[in-house]
Amino acid sequence: MGCAVTSTQGAYLLVIVIPLFVVWLIALVDVVRQPHMSRRIKGMWVISFSLIWPLLVMYLLTRPVQGRFERQGSRDYPHARLVDAALAHEDGVIDDAQLASLVRELRGG
Repeated sequence: MGCAVTSTQGAYLLVIVIPLFVVWLIALVDVVRQPHMSRRIKGMWVISFSLIWPLLVMYLLTRPVQGRFERQGSRDYPHARLVDAALAHEDGVIDDAQLASLVRELRGG
């Protein structure tokens, strides 16, 4: 009595099980990295889509996709403030002196 894998079982493993496992790992990493979720919510998501696979698909389709600045929080970062000031300068909202003042402030001097 051997435990040999038949070609049908191998195909099932290769086509269905392995991709589902990879998607599960991707979703697991994504849930763990979400800064706005509490540990309890993260745990409930992981348990839910581990037990009920369609919830995994629902989670991946409905999760908010955010850029780097949105993930980090607000626009209080120096680079973001500098970009905002440069755009305001181009639009004529602030003049050269105000832009230079902001640059000096962001450089710390």
